[in-house]
Amino acid sequence: ILTIGIPVLNGSAHILNTLKSILSESNLIDQQIELLVVDNKSDDGTQEILSDFHKTYSEVKNLIMKFFRFFQY
Repeated sequence: ILTIGIPVLNGSAHILNTLKSILSESNLIDQQIELLVVDNKSDDGTQEILSDFHKTYSEVKNLIMKFFRFFQY
C-alpha cells in the first residue's frame, strides 16, 4: 500500500485539485493507495468538499480514503 497523507486547514481553494491530481495518477500505480486527509478544524467548506469527493469517488478500486477532522474542545 502506498499511503499519502494530506494535512489541511481551510484548504477549500486547493484540496479538490489536489485530490483529483492524486486520483488521476492512481491508475498508473500498480498498488493500492491509501489517502489520509487530516483536517485541522477548517471553517471554509473544506469538509463539504471532502464529503462530496468521497461520495463521488468511493468506488475507485485501488483507492482507500480516510478523512479525519480535529475538533476543538
